[in-house]
Amino acid sequence: MSDICLRCGRALKSKESAKRGYGSYCYKKIKAEEKERDEVQKFNEVMEEIKVR
Repeated sequence: MSDICLRCGRALKSKESAKRGYGSYCYKKIKAEEKERDEVQKFNEVMEEIKVR
C-alpha cells in the first residue's frame, strides 16, 4: 500500500487507490497504455506472420 501515487506523486485519497498504488486517473492511463501496447504487439505479430508466408 502507498499513500502517494507511484506514477505522479500525488497524495492518494481512497483506500482502493492506496491498495493499487495509483490514483484513479493514473490507473486509467496505465491501463490504456497497457491496452495500446498489447494491440501494437498483436499487430506486429500478425505482420510478422504475413512476412513469413
